[in-house]
Amino acid sequence: MFLREARVVARLKHNNIVATHEFGEIEGSYFVSMEYLPGEDLAAVWDKCRKGVTMPVAIAMALIEQAATGLHYAHEARDSAGRPLGLVHRDVNPANLFVTYDGVVKLLDFGIVKNSSGPQRTAPGIFKGTYGYCAPEQVVGGAIDRQTDVFCLGIVFWELLTGRRLFDDGNQVTTIDAVRSRKIEPPSKLRPEIPAALKVTPDVRDRQALAWRRLQAGDLRGAQRDFAELVKREPAFYPAETGLGYVALADRQYKTAVTRFTAAVGRNDRYLPAWQGLSEAEIGLNNDAGAIAARSAGTQQGDLLCGFSFRF
Repeated sequence: MFLREARVVARLKHNNIVATHEFGEIEGSYFVSMEYLPGEDLAAVWDKCRKGVTMPVAIAMALIEQAATGLHYAHEARDSAGRPLGLVHRDVNPANLFVTYDGVVKLLDFGIVKNSSGPQRTAPGIFKGTYGYCAPEQVVGGAIDRQTDVFCLGIVFWELLTGRRLFDDGNQVTTIDAVRSRKIEPPSKLRPEIPAALKVTPDVRDRQALAWRRLQAGDLRGAQRDFAELVKREPAFYPAETGLGYVALADRQYKTAVTRFTAAVGRNDRYLPAWQGLSEAEIGLNNDAGAIAARSAGTQQGDLLCGFSFRF
């Protein structure tokens, strides 16, 4: 089982997943060699924040974005024949999210990963995960998939934003009951300065996800329609404005792209995708000075996020 899981994990080559260099058996003992990571796990970082200043929203967003990127890569992983591996981490929690001193997030502990394309050896009734960071389907023994990991990462995000525990009551029984039935308060009720992009309703988030999928698939008209509808419904929703910028960029409408990205930056000057898009649009217009200015502004924000190295 160890070697089977090690082979699966060794396939994962991504900047936001800890690298496995080598694994095997020596004189009856198994070993795995992984990359060395200088830094702290997110549990230690969050604990320090709870004892001092609440983690800045921009920092929390940057950390979760990287974790989500790594999870998405794992969820999309395929075998040598191109078949989906169907990987599910099952234990996304702060202790398994490592933050290096230069601001890179690494997913750890894929040792209990679920691989739907291979044999499963988890005994019936055996829970795999962490009770305070699990989805309802995990505690009731239901079917799990990639959405389970996304839910668990959402728990981590909620706690980083609020500085409070969401489900973990310090008691296993009450924690399980909370996972199954507790009403989740929007983080903005506990922290009013949370930006509008994090306050949107689930239907808006779903529409945004669909729009980005359309854009990635090359359906520019469909993506433009969805993003435009979101901007109409939520004028302050700068990710949708940014999406319109990337639609225009893909369509080589560089002036329109500059207008959209500039509007997004105006609503949130720390939103790195908008700065990056603005730089690309200026390059399309052969405006080197504008591209350099946008890149410089974005780099300053990136340095701000990556410079978060436990100085508190």
